[in-house]
Amino acid sequence: MAYIEIGKTGKAHGLDGELKLHVNPAFVNELIAADALFIQQNGGPVPYFIEELVELDQQLLVKLEEVDSKEAAVALSGKVVFLPKAQVQLTAKEAVEASDFFKVIGFLLVDQDHGSVGTIDDIVEYPQQIMAIVQREDRELLIPLNPHFVQRIDVAQQRVLVNLPEGLLDL
Repeated sequence: MAYIEIGKTGKAHGLDGELKLHVNPAFVNELIAADALFIQQNGGPVPYFIEELVELDQQLLVKLEEVDSKEAAVALSGKVVFLPKAQVQLTAKEAVEASDFFKVIGFLLVDQDHGSVGTIDDIVEYPQQIMAIVQREDRELLIPLNPHFVQRIDVAQQRVLVNLPEGLLDL
């Protein structure tokens, strides 16, 4: 199973095993809809079922099944938190907010009018623009990745769906 990093666990909260969560805002809705989250352990991501998830003073608190003491929560503090990629779909705006374009290297760039453009080989960040480098017909194309062109990022299928302006692929 493939995972996407959504944040980190914070400090233990209270005596019953609750944990503070620091989650990228682009992934909060997916976390709320999830039954479980995955926390990085020595062997990789380990699933923990969510017993309760609440927002308290603009901070997320999670109570995980089988984490019933402050000591158990402390053992999980400061760990990377993941969700399965299949559960996550980012809109263009969310991807920009999450600075997640660097995670789409290797994804297929698909234009709504022209179909498959090519695989994203690299991402280059310029002062005003983030650009995807794509090989197409023995040419290197620079494709702007911004909310005006990017329609959706499908993490599960590893595709970036775009609506490029007419003529951009001919430059």
